[in-house]
Amino acid sequence: MLAKKGSGGWGRDFGQLRHELEYRYEDQGTKKFINVLLLLAEHDEAVVDRTR
Repeated sequence: MLAKKGSGGWGRDFGQLRHELEYRYEDQGTKKFINVLLLLAEHDEAVVDRTR
C-alpha cells in the first residue's frame, strides 16, 4: 500500500505531515494526523495521493 521511506512514495511525508499538524494545531494535531491515517485505511491510495 504505502511506499517505504526513500522510495518516492509517502514515507518521509508522513513525518512532515505529523510535525506540521502538531505545530499548527497543537493538542489537536495528533488527532488530525490519526484521521489522515484512518482515511488512508478506508480509501484507495491513488485517490488520496491525488489530493496532496
